[in-house]
Amino acid sequence: MVSTRIGPEKSKAFCVLDTSNAGLGHPCAMSPGDLPAPVFYMNTFHAQDDEQVFFHCSIDRHTAATRIVFCKDGVEVYSLKAQQGQLSYFMVLNVTRGSSGTYTCGYQHRNESNWVRSSALSASRNLTVTGETWHWGTGRHRSRPP
Repeated sequence: MVSTRIGPEKSKAFCVLDTSNAGLGHPCAMSPGDLPAPVFYMNTFHAQDDEQVFFHCSIDRHTAATRIVFCKDGVEVYSLKAQQGQLSYFMVLNVTRGSSGTYTCGYQHRNESNWVRSSALSASRNLTVTGETWHWGTGRHRSRPP
């Protein structure tokens, strides 16, 4: 289940991704191209099961993108239509142990003649998810089965 919302700033798009169906996506639909790669950030490289991880894909202000793509292990997990003048795109991932992997982002531009050009993919970032969840107030950890 994916939901999108526009945040308080027009320059940001948010999405929430439920990866219960991750791995069923298409191979990353974009072949790396000759447009400049976006910059990709994650708020953490290690997460616990049931936590949220924030992904940020930032394109250059001189870039005209029409589609933003987030990939895990070379498989597209989410894409969204780029908005004119928008430079930052975010994905919020509710992680499970299966969310561990290598993440990247990229973008595409479709011109008036319907020709598609792709960016180079961003530098990759590795995410490791463990099964322990900290329960605030109890001071205990709970382990989940893999």
